[in-house]
Amino acid sequence: MEKLKIFLIDYSIVVFLTILLNIVIRIFEFVYLIQIKYEEVNFDLFFSKSINFDSLFIILFSLFFLAPLLLLYFYSFRLGKVITRILFSFLLVVFLIFSEYFLINNALLSNSLFDFSIGEVFSIVLIELSLNRIEFIVFFIFLMLLAVFVFIKSVNLNRFKNAKFILALYLGLSVVGLLNYQFTFKALRFFDNYNHFLIGNSKPVFFLKSYFDSFEVKSFYSQQEIKEQIVEFQSYYKNNKTFEDLNYPLINRSNYDNVLGPFFNHSKIKPNIVIIVSESLSASFSGNNLAIKGSITPFTDSLANNGLSWDNFFSNAERSYGVLPNLLSSLLTGVGSRGFINMEKDTSSNLRFPQHNSLYNILKKNNYITSYFYGGSGNFDHVGEFMDQNLVDNRITLSRFDTVKYFRYKRKNAEPVWGFNDKDVYSQGIDYMDDNQIKQPYFSVFQTLSNHSPYNLSDDKYYTDEYLILKLKSLGLNFNDVKKIERKILASIFYADDALKHLITELKKRDGFENTIFIITGDHAVDLNLNDDIFENYRVPLVIYSPLLKEAKTFKGVCSHIDVLPSLLSLLNRNYGLDVPLKNHWLGMGLDTNATFVANRFIPLNLNALDMPNAIINNKVLFGKAIYSFDKEFKTTKVSDSLERLNFLKRYNNYKIINKYCCKNNLIWNNLDSLKNTLSQSP
Repeated sequence: MEKLKIFLIDYSIVVFLTILLNIVIRIFEFVYLIQIKYEEVNFDLFFSKSINFDSLFIILFSLFFLAPLLLLYFYSFRLGKVITRILFSFLLVVFLIFSEYFLINNALLSNSLFDFSIGEVFSIVLIELSLNRIEFIVFFIFLMLLAVFVFIKSVNLNRFKNAKFILALYLGLSVVGLLNYQFTFKALRFFDNYNHFLIGNSKPVFFLKSYFDSFEVKSFYSQQEIKEQIVEFQSYYKNNKTFEDLNYPLINRSNYDNVLGPFFNHSKIKPNIVIIVSESLSASFSGNNLAIKGSITPFTDSLANNGLSWDNFFSNAERSYGVLPNLLSSLLTGVGSRGFINMEKDTSSNLRFPQHNSLYNILKKNNYITSYFYGGSGNFDHVGEFMDQNLVDNRITLSRFDTVKYFRYKRKNAEPVWGFNDKDVYSQGIDYMDDNQIKQPYFSVFQTLSNHSPYNLSDDKYYTDEYLILKLKSLGLNFNDVKKIERKILASIFYADDALKHLITELKKRDGFENTIFIITGDHAVDLNLNDDIFENYRVPLVIYSPLLKEAKTFKGVCSHIDVLPSLLSLLNRNYGLDVPLKNHWLGMGLDTNATFVANRFIPLNLNALDMPNAIINNKVLFGKAIYSFDKEFKTTKVSDSLERLNFLKRYNNYKIINKYCCKNNLIWNNLDSLKNTLSQSP
C-alpha cells in the first residue's frame, strides 16, 4: 500500500509539473501573438479557455496511462520513474510543436499530417524552421532543457511535506476531468471570434478530434440507396442542368449563360489564355473587401480596375492542393483531407485520378499549345501526374529551370527555399515560349511561390524598412495600418505584385498580347488573422483582364474557383467559336455577375476541417457541427431553426456521398462518350 501511495504522489507531481511547463508554452504563445501578431487577447481567454482546456487534457492523458505505468512501477520503481518522465516530456514536445505550427501558419495541425510522406514532412520542417524561425528553435531548446532539469529535480519531491496535498488535489481533479471529458474542446459559438477559437482550444485535442471525428459518411450503401442519393443530387440542379445517366451522376447537358460575353469583343481569332495562380493572394489585403485600411497590391488592383473582378470570391480549399482541380476541371472535392489531387491510387481505373475532363484537354482539342510553369517541386501534391493525365504539352518546374540564368538562393544567408521566385517563374515561362516559338493560340498556367511561408524568396531590397516605408507611403498607408502583417510577409506581397507587373509588361512586348485573356486569382488566402470572420482562409480575389474587354466592372455575387471554367468555356464558345463538349461534369454553376451581394451557390470547402468552414450553401455555412448564416460583410449568426439545419445537412451529406462514390468508382467522366459530341457555335 505504501508503494502505491509513493507512486501516486510521484505521478501527481509529474502531472502538475507538466501542466506548469505547458503554461510556459502558452505564455510564450500569447506573448508572441500580442507582440508579433498584434492579436487582441484577454485573461479570460488565457485562463478559462486555453489553460483550462490544456490542463484538462493533461489530466485525462495521465489517467489513460495511469494503469500501465503503475504496473511498470511495481516491476521496477526506478524504470517507472524514468519512463513516466519521458512520456510527459514527449507530451510537452507535442504541445510545443502544435503551438509553433499554429504561430507560423495561423492554423491548427490536423490529421492531414498523415497524408504527407516522411520526406515531405522533413522538407517542410526544414524550410519552415529556417533562420526566419530562429525564435521558435531557441524556445524549443530552452523549454526542453527546462523540462529535463525540472523532471530530474522532481525525483525526490514525493518526500516533501505537502506531497499528500498534491496527491489529494490530483485525485480531485481527476474526478472533475472524468466528469467533464467532453469539455476539452469548444465550438465557435463559445468564443468572441474565429481567431479566439483557434487560440483558445487545446491543440492536441483538436488533432485527435480531426482523426477520430472526421465527419465521414458511412462506408457502405446499397445500390438502391446510392440510386436514391444520385436522384437527390441531380434534383438540386434541375433548373440548370439536364442529367441523362444515373451511372455517371455528374454528366449533364448544360447550356451555361454566357455571363462574360457582353463584356468581350467577338472575333474569329482564338484568344490566348493565361491563368496566374498567385500564392496566397488574399481578399483581406487585395481588392475592395479588405480587412485593412487599404489594398497593398496596386498593380493587381490596376488590372481589376480595368477588367472584371469579384469582391466575394472563394477558393475551394484552404491550401494549394485544391486550386488546379477546381479551377481547371471544376471537380468534386475528392476523398481524403488533401483533396482530389492527392487521392490514393485505388480507383477502379489504373490512373492516379478518376477520369475527368479539363480546360487543358478542351483547349488542346482546339489546337492550343498548353503549358504549366511552376517554380517548385514538379510533383508535390501529385501535380505532375495531374498534368500528365491531362496531356499538357509543356511542363516546366523546379528540376527543368535554367539554373545558369535563374538561381534558387538569392538571399545573402542562403536559407532553404521552396523553389524559384515569381519573377523567375514568369521569366522562365516567357523564355521557354520564346525559345520554342510557341505558336498562338496558347494556354499557359503560371503558379507562383513567393508569398509562401517562410517568405524568403523576394529580392533583398523588399525586406528593408526604407523600401517598405516608401511603398506604404505611396499607397497612403503606414506600418501601423498593416501592423498585423509581419514585415517579411508584407515584403513578399509587394514583391509578388511587382512580379505580376513584370509578366504583363514583358508579354505586352510580344505578338498576341492584344488577343490574350488573363485570369488572376489566389490559390487560397494567407492565414494572417486579419479578420474576425471564419472565411479568411478561403476569400481570394478573381480578376479577368484582357485587351479584348469592352468595359470594366466589379461584381458582388458569391462564387468560387469551380465556377470559373463553365463561364470561361461559354465565353470561348460563343464569342470566339471554340468547340466545347456538349456534355460536361462541371460541379460549378458559372460565375455570378450580380452587381449586388447574392449568395445562391453550393460551394464545397474543406469537408474534413474542424477549424474552418466545410461548405457554403446559399448564405449559410457549415462550421464544425453548427450552421451559420452570413451577410455581405461575412458576419455569421448561428442558425437555430431545426428545419433550416435539416435541409442544409441533407444536401451537404448528399454531396459527400456522391463525392466519395464517384471518386472511388471512377464515375466522374466517360472519356469515350466525351469524344462523340462537341458544341461549336461561331460568333
